[in-house]
Amino acid sequence: MNAFPQKPSDSDREFLQAELTRLVGQGRLDLDKYQEILDIVWSTDDNADLMRIRAQFLGDPRGNIPAPQPPAAPPLPPAQPPTQPPAAQFHTGTPGIPMGGHLPQPYNSTPQDVPEQSTMGSIKKTGEWLVPAYSSYKLNGADLHLDLRKATAAAPVVTINVTMNMSSMVLIVPPGVHVDVQMASKNWSDFKVENTAPLPGAPRVILNGVSRASTLKVFSKSPNEPYGFWGQIFGA
Repeated sequence: MNAFPQKPSDSDREFLQAELTRLVGQGRLDLDKYQEILDIVWSTDDNADLMRIRAQFLGDPRGNIPAPQPPAAPPLPPAQPPTQPPAAQFHTGTPGIPMGGHLPQPYNSTPQDVPEQSTMGSIKKTGEWLVPAYSSYKLNGADLHLDLRKATAAAPVVTINVTMNMSSMVLIVPPGVHVDVQMASKNWSDFKVENTAPLPGAPRVILNGVSRASTLKVFSKSPNEPYGFWGQIFGA
């Protein structure tokens, strides 16, 4: 008799996705392979498939199968050069990678392990702040506003995992920083994503997690371009 349920729950899928996302943020899992695995995680109806993925990439949680050696960190995807050369705003040889042209900040590369949570409230981060290689948020009837235009990325690829229920999220990045939205949309959620072509050396943002009856807006605006109250309300 099989002691495990045959069909994985959404929480099983979300938990495994979060663990795989950590591997991407640590440079231990290729982005193309990551996307291929996520397709299986969210399409399979057999819990055994999730167990095999966990055993192969994370090690058997019961300790029977050792975790594989991590692969080399993948190179950033090639990008088309812009019509005008970028203003040397992405300096990859210094600690911390500037998002929008300001000086890099010293940083601790330790990922944010404990998710920030808000119920019927708001979380707002703007100005010069450090974006960890991996961070997570849990929202219930709350608002999340992340402005990365003057922020510093702690890694070439930063992953933001968001679980939101009847909530809203606004993510603003400078031109040239590409946002890869891999978040699952459920229960009439609404996504609006505005992206620009990635610039060489620019950080890349992976946004994943799950949205239930919530809204997501991703905008690309220059660091000096205002984004005030009405922009937050109407997405202007």
